[in-house]
Amino acid sequence: MRFDVYNPQLEPYTLTEVGYVVTMNNVTVGEGVTDEPYVVEGGTRETIRTVPVIRNQRLDEWWVSHLENGQVTDLRIDFYARVELPTGNSLRIPLDALTYERTIETDIFGTKNATNTTDTGGSATPTPTDGDGTATPTPTDDGGLVDTPTVGTDEDTATPTSSPTATPTDDGGII
Repeated sequence: MRFDVYNPQLEPYTLTEVGYVVTMNNVTVGEGVTDEPYVVEGGTRETIRTVPVIRNQRLDEWWVSHLENGQVTDLRIDFYARVELPTGNSLRIPLDALTYERTIETDIFGTKNATNTTDTGGSATPTPTDGDGTATPTPTDDGGLVDTPTVGTDEDTATPTSSPTATPTDDGGII
């Protein structure tokens, strides 16, 4: 992910790190920080890059929560910046405007969307309902639907490329 930051002050400031925490159903599945500090001169913009990573070791715990939650996951990525102050201290600032949230619903066992299956073999006929191209349901071997979101940002801003809201379907489910 890339973030453009702007320093409106005359004095430069140093971002010693930009960090993130990835949670799925309140299970922390990833966290990290940028590899290097960034100095943002007064009156200028600087592009900061980070790669959010999911740690596979926590996926078992998340998967249990996903099943216990009716095959629904609330994905959240929180970002923060650590700024070095002229006094030598640093300050951790939450970047709430960059928080990314997405609800993911699956039907791994083919029991949720019975109205979406055909009479000839039970394969699903998925239809994207969000229209933004980031959450595309795909059929599974058992006839269920799997929602596969893609997290991304616009090339020049830190705005998520899709609105992180769930869209109701005709049968009352959420994709």
